[in-house]
Amino acid sequence: MVTLSYNYFLNRGVIMIFDSNKILNLLTGIVAEIDLKNKIIRVAYQDGKEICSNMNGGDFLNLIFTKNNVKRSLVSLDEITNWLFNSREDAIMCFDYEDEANEKSRIRMNKTYDAENNIALCLIKKLDKEYLYSINDPMTNLYQKETFSSLVADALVNAKNRPFYFLIIDIDDFKRVNDQHGHLFGDKVIKDIANLLKTEFKNGYVCRYGGDEFSVLSFDSVEYDAVWKKLHDVCGKVRKMKEEKYPNCDVSITIGCSRFGIDGEEYTELFLKADKALYRGKSKGKNCFIIYNEELHKNISVNYTVDERSYLNNTTICLQLFVDLYDVLSRKYRFETTLSKITEIFGRFFIVDRALIFLRNDSDEYDLAASYVNPTIEHCSLNYVEKKMTNLSMWDEHIVNDNCQMSYVGNIENINPKLYEYLLKQNIISVYLVPLKKDRKVVGYLRLDTCKDKRKWTIKEGEIITQAAKMVGIFIARALTK
Repeated sequence: MVTLSYNYFLNRGVIMIFDSNKILNLLTGIVAEIDLKNKIIRVAYQDGKEICSNMNGGDFLNLIFTKNNVKRSLVSLDEITNWLFNSREDAIMCFDYEDEANEKSRIRMNKTYDAENNIALCLIKKLDKEYLYSINDPMTNLYQKETFSSLVADALVNAKNRPFYFLIIDIDDFKRVNDQHGHLFGDKVIKDIANLLKTEFKNGYVCRYGGDEFSVLSFDSVEYDAVWKKLHDVCGKVRKMKEEKYPNCDVSITIGCSRFGIDGEEYTELFLKADKALYRGKSKGKNCFIIYNEELHKNISVNYTVDERSYLNNTTICLQLFVDLYDVLSRKYRFETTLSKITEIFGRFFIVDRALIFLRNDSDEYDLAASYVNPTIEHCSLNYVEKKMTNLSMWDEHIVNDNCQMSYVGNIENINPKLYEYLLKQNIISVYLVPLKKDRKVVGYLRLDTCKDKRKWTIKEGEIITQAAKMVGIFIARALTK
C-alpha cells in the first residue's frame, strides 16, 4: 500500500520540485499511509521497517512521541489529529515540543493527498539539534531570515484553520545608539529586545531579520482589539526596559502589523502591508505600533524594491509559485479558467497591478486572453488595456535576455516615443514582457504591469519569471493543439 501511495506522491510532480537527495532525506523519518475514510493509520514504516498497522490517531501520535522522546507537545494533540485525518489537501505541519530534558525541538510532517483513493502519504521527521542550531541567529538565538520564511510558508498552508498575524519590528535610531554608546552596548540592546520578543510571542516564531530589525509570526488572536492590546503591551514593556536598563539612552521600537485573511493570504502581500504599517509608524514619530488598514495605508509607497527584502532568495517561497502553477495546470479546468488562474498567481506573487496573457491568432497578432487586475487601483482597470498586441519590434531595444526575448521597462520616461505612447495610454509605469513558448515556437506573451509606482525588476525576478513562463508556454501549446 505504501508503494502505491509513494508512486502517487512522485507522480504528483514532487520530483520536479525537489531533487532526489531531498526526497531520500525526507524518507529517513517515518512514512505513514493514512486511511482518511476510516481515520486510521493503515501502515507506517521507519527506516524501512514496519512500526505499526491499522492504528488509531491517538495511539499513533503516542508512538511518534515515544520514538522522539516527546515530553510535552506545544500544539494540542486534537489539532495534530484533526490535521492528519480531516485535511484533504497537500499540506505541511510543524509542531514544537519539549523533551525529557526540557529542551525544545521540532517535528515536521509533509502530507500528500490522493483524492482518488481517499488516502494520504505522510512523511514525519524530527529536525535534529544540529539542524535547529544552524537555523538560528548566533547572537540572539532567534530564527534567521531564511528559516523564518520557510516557517511562514508552512504556516500559510494551514492558515485558514490557524490564522496568524505578522509583524515587522525595528529598533528606532539604532545607528545613533551604536554611535553614542558603542557596538557592545548596541549588541546588548539587540539581545535584550530579542529576549523580550521571544517571551512575549511564545505562541509563534520570532526572527532577527537583519541588524536591528525583527519579524514575528504570532498565532494569537487576529481580532483587532486583541492584537492592539498585545502590541500596546509589548511597546510598554520596551519603554519600561529602557527606564530600568538604559536611563541615559533613547531605546524604543516601532512595529508594523498585518493580519492573515484580513490583509492578505500570501507571504509577500502580508510582508509588504506590515512594512507599509511600519513606514507609517516611522513617519508618525516612531516609538509606536501601527496595524495595517487598507483604507488608510494602501497608498503608502515604501522606498525599496521587493527583492531588497530578499523574499525571492528563499527557496521555499519561490517553490510556492511553481507548486501553485503546477496545481492549476494539472487540474481539469476549462482552458479560459486555467489562464485566468495563472494570471492571478503571477499578479499576486509578484505584486503587480496587472498580469495579462495574450495569445497568438491566425494573423500573427496577439489577443488578450486572460487578466488579473489589482482591484484597489482604479486607473489600472481593463478599460485602459489595449486588447491586441501588435508591432512587437518596438520592444526590441528593451530586451534584457536574448535567449528568451524577455523585455523590461523599469520607468517609461526616456524610452522610444512609439512605445512610450503605447504604455502611457494604458497607464503603465513599469512593465515586464516575456514570451510563452514551447521549444522555439511563441504561442503568446505574459505581461506584468505596474501602474502606480516605478519598479526596479531584478535579475532574480527575471530568472523566476522565465522558468515559470516555460511551464505556462508548454501547457498552452499542448492545449491549443488538442
